[in-house]
Amino acid sequence: MKVKKKYIFSIILIVALILIFINTHSKTSTIPTFSIIDKTQLVKVDMTGDGYKDILYITSEHNNYYVQIKTKNKNIELKPSKKHYSLGKYYSYWQMRTNLKDITGDNIPEIFIQSSLNNKPIQAIFVKKNKTFENIFYSSNNILGFLYNSNDFISANYINGKIHAQKCMFIDNNIKSYKYNMPNTYMGLNIILDFIDYVENIQYYDFNDHSRAFCDTIDKNSLKIFSKLKKEKTTLTFQDAIFMPIKNNSHKNNSKNNIKWILNFRGNSKDNYIKNYTFTLYLTHCSNKEILVYKISNIECKNKD
Repeated sequence: MKVKKKYIFSIILIVALILIFINTHSKTSTIPTFSIIDKTQLVKVDMTGDGYKDILYITSEHNNYYVQIKTKNKNIELKPSKKHYSLGKYYSYWQMRTNLKDITGDNIPEIFIQSSLNNKPIQAIFVKKNKTFENIFYSSNNILGFLYNSNDFISANYINGKIHAQKCMFIDNNIKSYKYNMPNTYMGLNIILDFIDYVENIQYYDFNDHSRAFCDTIDKNSLKIFSKLKKEKTTLTFQDAIFMPIKNNSHKNNSKNNIKWILNFRGNSKDNYIKNYTFTLYLTHCSNKEILVYKISNIECKNKD
């Protein structure tokens, strides 16, 4: 009986190892979308369109970020264009963010990077060209946004309460951009501007003056972060953000018109202790006559020393 149990255990172990091997080496069509990078991260994803997982490796040496792709045949280092010299530096309060998104529809994800250098924002985009990945876009803008069913994206700068935006388009593996006046309610822009203003001035504003931005059904416990920040006399400074349409999420009032914004702030406590605060906002639209009005239906906040 003991021998039989031993054989059963051996069979289960072998099957488990085979499943792990298949998961690691088999073809895949799943592309991770968004990652916040600490000092090191490794992601397995098909970066070449051959259907097999490559390794996207991000690390920092002497607080400088480096990005490499290891395929079956070679290692490819992602380098900024000759005009620029860095993909950003590591700060505990301002970490690199990567977004892998097949925006051109060729089954090969483009690599969108947000980071900072000398406390200034960086945006960099890489696309596969021939046997390497080329940096085709580099900007000091602080907002990156994706649109519904489109190969366009938004690169914008938030300065003194105003948005200066570009709409960017992929054409033949290059990017063409032009000035774009974002409508006030587009992708919930007015709600986000109000939110940034409130958070940056939380020590002076009353929450009730900004409560109109939140749905009545929002979890009230998620709003306690604001009273906590105010009580601790923490001041926050906006650093960068990304937005994207979402579908099939677990939050209430799900529809194709829901939007997720991820906003990154630097927080300074009253004793000059610095940490990162990342707010994830889920926006839901409701019809107000003929104008789409977005409100915050869910909010999450994470902070890192």
